[in-house]
Formats: sequence, C-alpha cells, structure tokens
Amino acid sequence: MARATFVQKARKDIPDAGIKAGESYYWWKFRFGGKRYSKVAPKRSQLTQSSFYATIYDIEDEVIGKAEANDGLESVRDDVVSQLEDLKSECESNLENIPENLKEGSSGQLLQERIDALDNAIQEFEGLEFPEFEPENGSVVLSEQINEDGDCVKCGEHDRHTLECELSVKDEEVNDDEQTEEEYWQSKLDDLQNVSIDAP
Repeated sequence: MARATFVQKARKDIPDAGIKAGESYYWWKFRFGGKRYSKVAPKRSQLTQSSFYATIYDIEDEVIGKAEANDGLESVRDDVVSQLEDLKSECESNLENIPENLKEGSSGQLLQERIDALDNAIQEFEGLEFPEFEPENGSVVLSEQINEDGDCVKCGEHDRHTLECELSVKDEEVNDDEQTEEEYWQSKLDDLQNVSIDAP
C-alpha cells in the first residue's frame, strides 16, 4: 500500500487536482505511475492498485466503519454480505479463466485462498442476528445524570449529591441482559465491526 504525504502549502498550482498555490494537499505514488494528488486525506482504497483490496477496504471503511448503533444494522450486514458475495464470485470467475497450468501455481492458490477467506467472512456476517430491542416487563435501571466531568447535572456535586437532589436519577428500560437500548445496539455494532475479513 502506498503512503500518503501531507504538504502544508503548495508551492504552485496543481490544476489537475484543483489545488492552488498556498493550499494544503496530500500526494502519494505507486511503484509504477506518476504522483497522485488530493485536497483531502485519501481513503485506504485509493492507496492500493489492487481492485480486490480496494473493495475490501471500502467495505470495511465506508460500510462497516460508518455503521451506526441502531436498528439499521441488519441492513448494513446484508449490504456487506452482498458485496462480499460479488467479490467472491469475481475471484471464482478469475480462477476458472486462468490456464490450467497456473491453477496449481501461486496465482491459482492465491485466488483459492481469497475465495475461502471471503466464504468464511460471509458465514460470520450471516451468523449475526439483530433482533429488535425488547425491554423486560418494563423493568428499569436507575442511572445518575452526570456530565463528562463526573458532576451531577442537577446539583453540580461530584461523586455525591445534595439532599435536595432526589431527581438526579432517570428511569431507563432494560432487556433481559440488563442493557439499555443504547447499550444493546452498541453491543450489536461491536459484533459487526469485530468480524475480520482476513483475506490474503
């Protein structure tokens, strides 16, 4: 993968990239070919010349990496599976179309390893389930309303409350695992993002 270099101020205009003298930019270069330029930090998929890795990086960064902890995770999972299946089909087609004498060589072995890795990843993603959050019979958990500094948002005290601060708790519905809805969906997002697409 190429490494991007950040330049604070361009010495001259770079018209093809829309960069003017004095503006900051990034540049990178592959072993073969000229420099590439961008006014914003390049994505990982832009730093590789492999269409296979570019697709993997975009799935990881643009789909999985930008997923949010809510009830839309099932749709994200299905999108990931669909893209991985398309990539797997492309690898299978490439393997079928290479000469027989190369199928047992490094090229054929690499394609087969990628097919196997994608198949494993697809199965892992398909195994993830995202049922709706279900509160347990209206049970509640009492949690103190404190700010990022650890102070009560009502009375301002740190790690303790005044006698008048009876309303410094809020009711939150929890499920059988004593998770709030926010905690539940965050755990599901973690499950999705912890699946590794470990392809060579």
